[in-house]
Amino acid sequence: MIDLQNDYLRWFDHWLKGADNGVIREPLVNLFVMGSNRWVRGPKYPLPETRFEKLYLTGEGRLSFAAPAKGQAPDHYAYDPGDPTPEPLGEGRKDAVVYSTAPFEKPYTIVGPVSAVLYAATSARDTDWFVHLIDVDGDGKQTRLWATSSGQLRASYRESARKPGPIKPGMIYRYAIDLWHTGITISAGHRLRVEVASAAFPVYGRNLNTGDDNEMGTRYVTAQQTIYHDAARPSYVLLPHIELSAVP
Repeated sequence: MIDLQNDYLRWFDHWLKGADNGVIREPLVNLFVMGSNRWVRGPKYPLPETRFEKLYLTGEGRLSFAAPAKGQAPDHYAYDPGDPTPEPLGEGRKDAVVYSTAPFEKPYTIVGPVSAVLYAATSARDTDWFVHLIDVDGDGKQTRLWATSSGQLRASYRESARKPGPIKPGMIYRYAIDLWHTGITISAGHRLRVEVASAAFPVYGRNLNTGDDNEMGTRYVTAQQTIYHDAARPSYVLLPHIELSAVP
């Protein structure tokens, strides 16, 4: 654990009392890497050693660091607000699409901001997009990187968080989704999994898909959702990869 109170006192002691306690000579950035259970440090964030890598959604539910080929068919699911997708997803649900890597041959570390780009269309006047990043061990046990590598975006807020804009049903849009930040090493033999859905109930209130007031509305419609992942419309998760051996 970080002794934040002591750090606060050292910082104020230096600037208010002139104490030469070394606080300004310490690295500006200190990050803890789960899985490897170690700290990494540097002069800025993201760390200078970071290499951002795209992990692409591809056909047959796969994730790949290779860009998708031409002609890949999109994936489909239906989101019914009358039976909203739960959080966590659970077994047997068909109102989401799931993509997984092959098992990693060696540990893979990500430290920093994570984001996603979805090329998607909906039959509704408005809808939500949720992206979750999950670590799956060799026995199939899933560990959701909840609150650090999950994100959501309402379609009508795709361009502005302050001024919603309408969407056209059936039109393909590019959605940039913030998945927050994390620091974790994916162990050898583990997989990374990405879930794409349109609800995470009851953690988040459901979207009624009507474009009307979701809090006061009583009418809802089922949305037919389409996720694209071809060469012209590559959907992906952007990972801040670092080699731990290269970081102080």
